[in-house]
Amino acid sequence: MIKCTIPVLISLAIIVFLSCKENTKTFSIPSEDVSSFVTDTLNQNKWIGNYDINLQGKGEREGNEYKINLKISKDSVIYYAEGYQLYQRFLLSAVEENSILTLKYKESLDGTNSWALKNTQDFGKIYLRNGKYFWESPFLNISFTNNQKMIYNLKDNK
Repeated sequence: MIKCTIPVLISLAIIVFLSCKENTKTFSIPSEDVSSFVTDTLNQNKWIGNYDINLQGKGEREGNEYKINLKISKDSVIYYAEGYQLYQRFLLSAVEENSILTLKYKESLDGTNSWALKNTQDFGKIYLRNGKYFWESPFLNISFTNNQKMIYNLKDNK
């Protein structure tokens, strides 16, 4: 009985060890040139950077906190969202007009999706007032605030 039990225990230990490997997510940037999603008139000194906001969910998301990050580079705008039962990574288009940066959904960068995209692909407008960045976003309002219109103060991590 003991001779049979030892191989079984060793097999179980190996299975448990292999199943504990770290889960990693791999991302692939679409093969098309992401720079086509940002206009060539983008004022790099004004918009380029990493911006964060922390949101408290409303409605069905009440009591949950979410971290939103916008990474604006010279050739792409990447939207990250994570929190309770949420992980999203989207490529956005950006057009600057009259000192306002307008953002629209282009595609998912990792296969994640959002039910809110069925209602709007408008990620809104970012503007700079008195040295602070503000973001009005229909997508965020639908996703996190039960469609309550909000203006989000972005934390600039330049």
